[in-house]
Amino acid sequence: SEVVSVGDIVDVVVLDVDEKKKRISLSMKQAK
Repeated sequence: SEVVSVGDIVDVVVLDVDEKKKRISLSMKQAK
């Protein structure tokens, strides 16, 4: 699991959206 801090700029990719559970799967990779 990646740890991000407040103020970090990250690229976020939405992997999956579950309408019923109101859940969104995200993939984060820290921008360099």
